[in-house]
Amino acid sequence: MQVRFVDSLGLELEDVKFFTASEDPRVPVHVITRLMASSELASRKKLELELPYFQPAFPDNISAESGFLERLIQQRVSLEKMFYSELGIIGTVQVLNLAYEKEVTLPVPPFIMTPGAVLQFAIRFRVTGSEYWDNNAGCDYKLTCQTYKLTVPKECEDSLVHFV
Repeated sequence: MQVRFVDSLGLELEDVKFFTASEDPRVPVHVITRLMASSELASRKKLELELPYFQPAFPDNISAESGFLERLIQQRVSLEKMFYSELGIIGTVQVLNLAYEKEVTLPVPPFIMTPGAVLQFAIRFRVTGSEYWDNNAGCDYKLTCQTYKLTVPKECEDSLVHFV
């Protein structure tokens, strides 16, 4: 006799974790959102989701802005582009090639996506014992968490929600 653990689509579960009474599991926000959506579907209420997104207080593609090259030469480091999703923030940074070894960091504090929350950050570039910053001309880069409402069409209400 063989025992297998599978999800709702019959796919293998990779890991099983047992929690003690004093240990709360950490469930990602996107999973909780989908679980709540499933419970609304089961109760046959109108399904409307509020999904979070980041609203930047700066252009997404900074390198396309006039004066970008001059800014890069003056500061030696500059944020180039930003991409946002439920899974996180990805940014590209340009630096002057002052030495072979470089260190570029975006000091970002832990952040929970709640509506109205503001994430502020700056970029630090360390090279040859010196440190250079891009802090958006002293204002820091700011992303505000907003939400938008999404109503699920009736034809999708009976769809199976699958969590990987």
